[in-house]
Amino acid sequence: MSEPSVRVPVDQLRQVFELLVAHVVKGAATDLPVSKDYFWSIPSSERYDVYNEPSELTIGQVSESWANLQGMLEDDSKTLGYGLVWLADVLRAIGDEAVG
Repeated sequence: MSEPSVRVPVDQLRQVFELLVAHVVKGAATDLPVSKDYFWSIPSSERYDVYNEPSELTIGQVSESWANLQGMLEDDSKTLGYGLVWLADVLRAIGDEAVG
């Protein structure tokens, strides 16, 4: 196994996440609007291979990723690892709305 090229300290990740959530909450109502539901998705096997153009694009859906995350509130035993991928989908959509 190769040495990681980036190390993310968990305590700093938590601090950044809390800072960003506090910022969003400060200017938002109780819900965050996301106007675009579908997005292009690159399979993880090709996502980080920047020297080759992806050969397979799939379509993701913010509402599906959000529904999966909501399901984790009831039972997180099976999908916790992949939950980070779904969270990334939702956060990217919220971020695109914020800067868009």
